[in-house]
Amino acid sequence: MVTSLLGILGGFALGMRFRVFCLIPVVVSGIAAIAVLDRMDSVPLGSTVLSAIVFTVTLQIGYFAGVAARSVPAAVPVARTAEQAPLHDRSAATS
Repeated sequence: MVTSLLGILGGFALGMRFRVFCLIPVVVSGIAAIAVLDRMDSVPLGSTVLSAIVFTVTLQIGYFAGVAARSVPAAVPVARTAEQAPLHDRSAATS
């Protein structure tokens, strides 16, 4: 549970700021941390592998959600009001 929550939140934070190549060192260091902590607590190897897989998958899901959240403001068109100046002055182009 904690592993999946950290994976999703960490992936979301990475997705908001960095490109996809940042996931490689984060996944490697996360799996190393999981392996060390599980070995210290004498957790069976199958459970350690499952925790590493859950961390990797949730990190990628969180990263995808972060990238999607980052791209939403860029896709929303800005409403223009009548008081705003036009983007191009057409009268200067015709003279």
